[in-house]
Amino acid sequence: MAQVASVLNEQLCFFPLGVDVRKLREERDAFLTFSRSAATQRTYARDFKIFSNWCSQELGQDPLPCSTETLELFISNQLTKGFKVSTVSRRMASILFTHKKHKLESPKTASCREILKSARIQRREKQNGKKALEVHQLVQISKVDIGKPNTSRRDQALLIFGFASGLRRSEIARLDLDDVKVTDKGLVVSLNWSKTDQAGEGRVFGIFAGRNEATDPVRTMRAWLKARGRKPGPLFTGMARGSGDVVTLNRLSDLGVNRIVHRALKRIGVDPKPYGAHSLRAGLVTAAAENGASESQIMRASGHKSPKVMRKYIRPAVVFAKSNPLAGVL
Repeated sequence: MAQVASVLNEQLCFFPLGVDVRKLREERDAFLTFSRSAATQRTYARDFKIFSNWCSQELGQDPLPCSTETLELFISNQLTKGFKVSTVSRRMASILFTHKKHKLESPKTASCREILKSARIQRREKQNGKKALEVHQLVQISKVDIGKPNTSRRDQALLIFGFASGLRRSEIARLDLDDVKVTDKGLVVSLNWSKTDQAGEGRVFGIFAGRNEATDPVRTMRAWLKARGRKPGPLFTGMARGSGDVVTLNRLSDLGVNRIVHRALKRIGVDPKPYGAHSLRAGLVTAAAENGASESQIMRASGHKSPKVMRKYIRPAVVFAKSNPLAGVL
């Protein structure tokens, strides 16, 4: 009976009975494939290419399907090369995703996860371990004349916006001009996608104008938009190659956001290695905690879904937060 049903299902693909099972299966597979964001899929594709090249060059074998031992050896190889545990863990996820995509049996991962756990303990790595950028550093950066007015306006606006919004670098890079409205009270930001909102429900939030000119999100954004112009396109753009300071409408990448943070810190004599684009998000949470903001207030500002993840940023800060239970006693 099951065999007959299978044959009938296949026949539906060839006769105009209103149902095309083959097409429906293709659409189903497309939905399953896009259960992860396009950015994640691009990252997974790059990771799997690394794995595929390693299998070919080091083992002389096909990466699909791979055995548990092959996966263990690859993970060990990547860790030995000095890649972060989080990076290697993501690469393992890309391998499993690719197996699933091709309807192949995935290798068992219990032993692989033990290897990653052991490496994490040995290295004492912490997730999102970038050092938080501080407000006084933003002020110092804004006072440095780099001799490129347009680049300076963009970098200053991006750094202060990134700090004040608490957005991830991928979210900053994806923003378009129409996603940010400038008012006297502050900036109104429409975020249509985020790492924790891949269904695209979106959220709208405000960034208050600052009291200090050097770190005012409204003033710095207006200065950048004056240089950028009002043509539709990405909010933060790159500069024309070879020109040094000519604004284009090419979207700045998330890696470009990271480079801007590093260059800015170098200009004020700070070693950029412990910092990255994530330092802007960490800076918001840390500064808010030091200013006595509650966890719920910080999470509304940063968009964090998990208090546990958010607390990783504020532990050093709350030691000397403004709320002192012994104020006036000792």
